[in-house]
Order: sequence, then structure tokens, then C-alpha cells
Amino acid sequence: MSCQKTIAALLLVTAASVWFGNAGGGVAGGQTERDKKRDEETRKSFRGTLLLVDNDRIKVKPSGGGDVMIARVGGETKIVVDGKDAPLTDLRPGQDVTCVYVTRERVNICLALTASAAKK
Repeated sequence: MSCQKTIAALLLVTAASVWFGNAGGGVAGGQTERDKKRDEETRKSFRGTLLLVDNDRIKVKPSGGGDVMIARVGGETKIVVDGKDAPLTDLRPGQDVTCVYVTRERVNICLALTASAAKK
């Protein structure tokens, strides 16, 4: 293959990958670069007893022992209490919780928080 055909083929492949990459959910498809980065983040989880909940964070004592986990909660956090969607204000210390989170700039961000009724 000649040099010109090779370059033309590479340009075609590059253009197609950019186009189809965007059509499949990139910027042209409505997803921003920031959204794509968030999709690629490693999700982790922890389970334990809720110690504290305030306007933008929770503190949880892990079930298996170890250091208290702190995570930010906010608009992107989906909260479920006893199987029903709930606001942050429904959370109470003493509840068993599971938090699915990502770490951004060394801060744990809770994406989903599931809680059961507070222990009596």
C-alpha cells in the first residue's frame, strides 16, 4: 500500500472512531467528558452502622471493624430507606447502611445509600 493510501486509511479510521465514539454517548450524544470520566470511576462499597449524618456527609462505623468511613452525600446520591426512595433527612444514627461510592480528589462521594430502620 502506498504512503498516501496508508495515511488516507488512518484518517478514515480516526474520523470514524471519533464519529461513532460520540454517537454512542460522547459529547455529540449528550454526554460530557466529565460524565464519561465518572462512568469510568471505580465504584466501591462499605457497610456498617450510621454514626452521623449532616447536610453533606455521613460517618459510618464499618461492620467488620476498622476506621470510620466518611463520605459526601448530595444531589447525585440516591437514598433508599426500607426499600423506598427517601430524602437525606430520613437517615438516623444507628441505622444499618450500605454506601456505594467513588473517590474523587481524595474525597469519598456516596452515589447510592441504602438504609434499614434504626435499631431499637
